[in-house]
Amino acid sequence: MVAHARPKDEPKTTPQQEKLWYFAMLRQMEAESQAVRDAYKRLAATTLDASGWNTQTVILDWLEAELRTLSKKGQGRGADASQLTKAAVNLANVLKQ
Repeated sequence: MVAHARPKDEPKTTPQQEKLWYFAMLRQMEAESQAVRDAYKRLAATTLDASGWNTQTVILDWLEAELRTLSKKGQGRGADASQLTKAAVNLANVLKQ
């Protein structure tokens, strides 16, 4: 038995989910801001749990939640919000390829 095998009743990740997770992890390492790194970390965690969801929907839901969080902290119009918005567009484009 393989040590990291998924249980039979647990759905497998799709190639889209894996691509989104990988992209989020790379972006997390590259982010200059702690707030943006944290946002990518949440996206990566959500991505693998979003079995059965359209990845475009996952990205939009993530972006909406992150922008709302930044707005509550008074940072909604700053560089972090801009980075996250650009990231959502880039993620969507990567998934189309």
